[in-house]
Amino acid sequence: MRGDEVIENADIVVRDNRIEAVGPRGSMTVPADAHVVDVTGKTIMPGFVDTHAHMWPEWGVHKKQPWMYLANLAYGVTTTRDPQTSTTDVLTYADMVRAGEILGPRVYSTGPGVFWQDNVQSLDEARTLLGRYSDYYDTKTIKMYVAGNRQQRQWIIEASRELELMPTTEGSLNFKQDLTETVDGYPGLEHALPIYPIFGDVRQLFAFSGRTYTPTLLVAYGGPWAENWFFETEEVHDDAKLRRFTPHSEIDRMTLRRPQWFRE
Repeated sequence: MRGDEVIENADIVVRDNRIEAVGPRGSMTVPADAHVVDVTGKTIMPGFVDTHAHMWPEWGVHKKQPWMYLANLAYGVTTTRDPQTSTTDVLTYADMVRAGEILGPRVYSTGPGVFWQDNVQSLDEARTLLGRYSDYYDTKTIKMYVAGNRQQRQWIIEASRELELMPTTEGSLNFKQDLTETVDGYPGLEHALPIYPIFGDVRQLFAFSGRTYTPTLLVAYGGPWAENWFFETEEVHDDAKLRRFTPHSEIDRMTLRRPQWFRE
């Protein structure tokens, strides 16, 4: 995309599921055998990338077509990233999408998180623990989920660098931990910083360290959740598209719960 540029009346040429050319109508050569789709009155834009998406189908026995994959596609999400999946099943689901066996957005993930239960006691233990991610899972990334004290977290970031893994972390409503992880070189942070306002020293620390921050305002730390705003202001339960791609039991579970302001 080029800033806020909008082409009001355009042609798009797609070949082998890839956009080959975009421009004002009549400005490019369209292959004579092209299948023409008239989308007059519609807006075409790049797919959305959800950088913190917990799409968890059934684990163990795999579903032939997870409903949440279809729902994401229906709303324009074409790439997802799941930071912490609890199991390795997501790796198989991602492979099935990639192979065209099931429909879904591109599925990237960290695989299961690295937790305090792993109880890393040395740099060598961290190397052994993370070796499964670099050698077998092939995720290229991990989620360090409050895996002990600062010394243990430093062992994990050092082993990650050696194994060429890109770690992200859990915010955990712990502002001091967020800052020490930034100083120690962790490149990612999931969930909102729990303190407001944020002063210049913190902003500069994040900016100069290059740390990537995913605030996940839908489930914000230290403030109201955007999820509740949607339930209060939108008629979620009766949304036609949502009901088409989401099991009714799931919609009922989310919208008919207390407090009553979600739905009368």
